[in-house]
Amino acid sequence: PNESLATVVLSKGARPEPLPSGPAPLVALMKRCWAQKVGDRPVFSEIALELEKLPRGGGARRDVDNDIAKKRGSLERKKEELAREREEIERARRQMEEEQRMRADSFKRRGQEEQRRLDEERRKLEAWKEDADLAREKKEKELEELRREAEQDRAKAQKLVEEAQKKRREVPPPSAPPPKPAPREVPSPPKPPTSSKPPTSSKLVMKCTGTLTG
Repeated sequence: PNESLATVVLSKGARPEPLPSGPAPLVALMKRCWAQKVGDRPVFSEIALELEKLPRGGGARRDVDNDIAKKRGSLERKKEELAREREEIERARRQMEEEQRMRADSFKRRGQEEQRRLDEERRKLEAWKEDADLAREKKEKELEELRREAEQDRAKAQKLVEEAQKKRREVPPPSAPPPKPAPREVPSPPKPPTSSKPPTSSKLVMKCTGTLTG
């Protein structure tokens, strides 16, 4: 019941039962039309000729004509359904292909962007490495220059020390300073002689006058 009519007919060879009251030529024609191989089936022009040969009139012919009309209508409907299904399948296929193409383009763009980013990172890393190498070489040169200057300064200092030691050995020790002369004593002035006689009156008057004058 879950299988379609086309699947049952094509894969399992299922066929409808012919009308029991139908004439033998019609039953034979129906079986030829239902043949498994396509080459064994009659074309429509041959079918029309075979139908023209059948006797006309009677209820059996009407039943056959009605059955043929029904079958033809059912086949037309099935044909239309198959056409719609084919269109839907084709539409789904085109949509799937479009989605796959868009997805592939998206993956491709993302891969290209990621590759560009990786290339940019690699270029930055190489530039940084080059700058680091140049900086290291510069520092090594500066350190080498400082080392040479330190060696030169140490050699100069060593030379100065040796020269100072040599001069110290060549200079004689200093002699003792001469003794300082003793300070000279200055003689005090002689004292005037004192007289035991008292001064005379005239000398006393002159002395008093001079004292007053002064």
